[in-house]
Amino acid sequence: MKIAFQMEPIDQPAPGDSHTLTLMHEATVRGYDVFHYTPDTVSLDNSGVVCALCATVLVNLGTKPHFDLGEYERHDLSSFDVIMFRQDPPYDIAYVTNTVLLERLRDDVLFVNDPFWIRNMPDKLSIFDFADYLPPTLVSRNLDEIEAFYAAHKDIIIKPLHGFHGHGITRSQSVEDAKEKLKEYPEPLMFQPFLKEVLEGNKRVVFFDGEIVGVLNSVPANEEEFRIFRGSKDIAAELSARERKISEEVGAVLKQRGMMFVGIDFIGEYLTEINAGSVGSIFRLDEVYSDNYSAKLYDLIELKLSPKNR
Repeated sequence: MKIAFQMEPIDQPAPGDSHTLTLMHEATVRGYDVFHYTPDTVSLDNSGVVCALCATVLVNLGTKPHFDLGEYERHDLSSFDVIMFRQDPPYDIAYVTNTVLLERLRDDVLFVNDPFWIRNMPDKLSIFDFADYLPPTLVSRNLDEIEAFYAAHKDIIIKPLHGFHGHGITRSQSVEDAKEKLKEYPEPLMFQPFLKEVLEGNKRVVFFDGEIVGVLNSVPANEEEFRIFRGSKDIAAELSARERKISEEVGAVLKQRGMMFVGIDFIGEYLTEINAGSVGSIFRLDEVYSDNYSAKLYDLIELKLSPKNR
């Protein structure tokens, strides 16, 4: 199998710090031809070829450095069997344009995940496809709407729409905070009540091809560090009846859309995020469940690529 990873530059993180290196390691172990490229090298010309500067990479998390990187050369991206989209936000115009370019390869390459749906399922906005399961939520720049939301809910979480890993999320009791936050971002912001249940954990449900494969609960170190992954500890978790109902409904939609590797988040039985881009749960799942989730994902990919399924 020939597989390419679209991601930021490789910088020798420690084992486990990079979920993408964990995925690359399993691909190397399986004998795949593994390549790396950065999104800024993707090109399209009037021959219709979508290409990028790609380098071979061999990953071994038991050594330092953790990888051997070859020379970057021009490759037609349609020559790959699989492209792993492992690019973190920000979800800006460069990110969106890249998904438009990659979308031209949908008939030739198996994507994890499909660039069409990565573009059309922004992590925080895509939850509105399941609006009945959300906490009270406002997305707006309109001060009248924002002031009314503060008046109703008092203790507010302000979320930039297109960040990741909790970046930019703030807790606020004053609409003046919202006004200052709006100066930092040209797009609308998301406003939700502060859910005290977050102190019991942010629950992440992971799907492979629409099926639930693991549930993690990330418990913050303290009330000041309620943002996802900041000082949190992962533990295995069970789903409540409501969470399972929501997860199964979301999973059916993910499968229909061909989304192979997705994580969704719950706080207090409310759906708060759908992560369809660079899902960062592989190493966390391995640690909590003492298993090899990269192997499980590649088993699924190989099944998808088998002649009878193409």
